[in-house]
Amino acid sequence: MVFIVFTAVSMLPYALSNWLVWQNLKLGTSLPVGGFTGKHGNALGYGIKIFFFGFIIALIKYEGFIIIASFPIVWFLSGWFATILERKIYMMKVYDDLIDASEGYMKNGSPASAEYALHMMKLPDWWLKLMSPQFRDQYFRIKLLIENDVAN
Repeated sequence: MVFIVFTAVSMLPYALSNWLVWQNLKLGTSLPVGGFTGKHGNALGYGIKIFFFGFIIALIKYEGFIIIASFPIVWFLSGWFATILERKIYMMKVYDDLIDASEGYMKNGSPASAEYALHMMKLPDWWLKLMSPQFRDQYFRIKLLIENDVAN
């Protein structure tokens, strides 16, 4: 019973800590990020993780090593939950921005609009891996079209 309760209760804070660390990693990219989470996400995320590991160590003393067995489950499910959260919050916004930038380039065809569109296409690889395969395919297709058009 403790195993199930611990797994269920631990998943949300650990997922939140992953998501907060990602917000800090997005600083300096064209990805949207909140002001507070971008600035303090790293410290908050790692603080939650440290607290979580301390909690695990404390529970091991009372509940035994069954708690350690739940950690891989918590780690996997919370990573999956954080990925879903990131997709739901930001994927469509970034997709709309990419479409707007590429349409602006296609209308104007100017070097400035090409530079802006390519700047919008500079997304970190770690973030692209979090997104759906359909998003990645569309992203690389648009990027390739603009790069080929600029090269010609």
